[in-house]
Amino acid sequence: LELVSYDGDIILERVQYQYPKSPADVNLAVPLLNLRIPVGYLTCFPSVATNTARDREMNSGSDCILREVGINTILKIIAGHLLPITGRVMVPEHWRTIYVPVEPVLFDGTLMFNLMFSNRATCRESTWNVCRALGMSPGLIEKDDLDVGTNGACLKFSDRVIISITRALMHDVDLLLISSALDVLGETRAVRVLRYLRRYTERNGLPQEPLPESVRHQKTVVYTSKF
Repeated sequence: LELVSYDGDIILERVQYQYPKSPADVNLAVPLLNLRIPVGYLTCFPSVATNTARDREMNSGSDCILREVGINTILKIIAGHLLPITGRVMVPEHWRTIYVPVEPVLFDGTLMFNLMFSNRATCRESTWNVCRALGMSPGLIEKDDLDVGTNGACLKFSDRVIISITRALMHDVDLLLISSALDVLGETRAVRVLRYLRRYTERNGLPQEPLPESVRHQKTVVYTSKF
């Protein structure tokens, strides 16, 4: 196994993965895989094969390259959460990478604490603008001090997903990896989120922020979804 940082596309060469303690006769979670993901784009790993007009619109400029071949496992390998048993993983150096799992991770505390977690520089107004753009439930907007409960138990599951994505964007994430979490949003809201994320990659940062291009850095979003 070789993990390499460099400047260029995301590359997986001859990568294989098997979960620990799996029986010897069980197929690999990720068979021998060679994969290149272009940086600077919104890239889709479809969880089902689709080819509707909406799919073509949302994935123009994206690479829809995998079907059901351990997709979520592959995202975890790219994020560095899992180490493959063979192969080489190459990612651009010094990237801020965030992985949004199927089950969003929230913390005990207020709604704003979860949105800005570990990021003291977060602008409150910008944070709520992103929440609105991604389709957070209107009743939650600007409720800074709302107690979300243990792991967000007081919130709808769809709003937990929006919080996780918003938090990543407010941390100026360079590589955002989203597991099948978008599927719980429903088609209309999922497409709304994907349109925003596509603008995030096109603008190299938050679309609504008036930052000059000279201070923006290339952004990449990789997701798996049935939409």
